[in-house]
Formats: sequence, structure tokens, C-alpha cells
Amino acid sequence: MNALTKTTPEAAPKAKIDAKAMLDDARGRDVAWMTLLLATDRQALELFRIYVTLGIAVSSGLVAGTVRQVWGSEVYPIVALGSMLLCLFVACVYCLKAMNPIEITLPGRAAKFWQWATRDDVSEAAAISAYFEYAQTAQDMNRKVNLQNSSDLHVAKKLGIAAFSIAAMIMLVGWQAP
Repeated sequence: MNALTKTTPEAAPKAKIDAKAMLDDARGRDVAWMTLLLATDRQALELFRIYVTLGIAVSSGLVAGTVRQVWGSEVYPIVALGSMLLCLFVACVYCLKAMNPIEITLPGRAAKFWQWATRDDVSEAAAISAYFEYAQTAQDMNRKVNLQNSSDLHVAKKLGIAAFSIAAMIMLVGWQAP
């Protein structure tokens, strides 16, 4: 008796997905990508500010050390400060790369899309399909931009740490030298 009441998979009614829920989900994802890109940009800007400030301080120390070197002081502090300044400079370049204006895709669709979507000869299914095709392209583009910017920011962070590490190693070697 149960066999008579069961429906085949082909005859089973398809579940309806609310178009508003789908669009809200796609919009939410677009906004999340924009938030992530903005956060990376802000981090790069703050790190850039720190590195520039440190670079100015290291530069003044380097100038003072060079003047002192003329009078016969050790060369290790000058080499340490110079290498630190170089690392900070390259780190600043990577911060700028992470903040580089790159074409991204903003949430929402242009007026042309909505003009096309509201035409009488365009079905709701075709409009939704076109919306999600564009959304996928836009999100892929933003993902690529995010990966590049995050990678540049990561290198900048490592170079900032390396600046201090290299300077410290040079100073330790210099103090240990006979």
C-alpha cells in the first residue's frame, strides 16, 4: 500500500526558493566583500603611517650616526639603521601596493540592468539568472583584488618585523665583534 502513495523523484514537486531571499543573500555577499576590501585598505594605511614615522626616526638616527662615524665611532649602528630603513622603505612600498586603486565591483546593479530586467520580453527567471551571473563575475573579481591586496599587506607586515630583526642581529654581531 505504501508503494502506491510514494511519488517518484521526477513527480515530486520542486521546492520554491524565494527570489527576494536569493537577492538578499547575493547583496549580503557583495557587501561582505566590500567590507573586507575596505578593512585591508585601512590596515595598509595605518601600517604605512607607522612605517613612515619609524622611517623618519631611523633616518635621523642614521644621519646622526653618520656624522658620528666621521669622528671614528663603530660602523655597526649605521649598517643596522641603514638596513632597517631599507626594510621599512620596501614595507611602505608594499603598503602602497595594498592601497593601490584597483577596479572593484560595487554592490548593486547599474541602471541599464534594471531597465533591461523590467522589459516585458524578459522573464523573471531570465532576470534573476542574469543578476546572479553578474554577481558571480563581480564576486570573483573582488576575490582576486582581495587576494592581491591581502598578499601585499602580509608582505608589508613581514618586512616591518624583518626591519627590527635584521637591525637587532647586526647590532648583536657588532657588539660581539672584537
